[in-house]
Amino acid sequence: MVDYGDAFERQDADAAAALFTSKSTYQWGPFGEHLRGPDEIRRKWSESTDPTQDVRFGFEVLAVTDELGTAIWRAAYTYPDKVLRYEGIFAVSLTDEGLCDEFREWWNTTEEPRD
Repeated sequence: MVDYGDAFERQDADAAAALFTSKSTYQWGPFGEHLRGPDEIRRKWSESTDPTQDVRFGFEVLAVTDELGTAIWRAAYTYPDKVLRYEGIFAVSLTDEGLCDEFREWWNTTEEPRD
């Protein structure tokens, strides 16, 4: 999760894609499309991120089994006039080599005026 958090804060699509196996799936939200493999993950991240933004990311592991790890995550995007805050859940399956082969996430968002 630390490597994912680093990629998230840097908004680095290449670094994020490098965390996944060639046959991995990545799903944003319960009804989101299943991205398949690092190339699709990189494309979606590239379309959805802005490396010029000030982004903070944190997580807390909730549970780990042999098949699945779950964590709560929080992120904040700071803009000149507002802060977007995200809080959600990750469900992650890793290979023995530490690469992700299944990644699902859900989140809620709030917007606050910047002080």
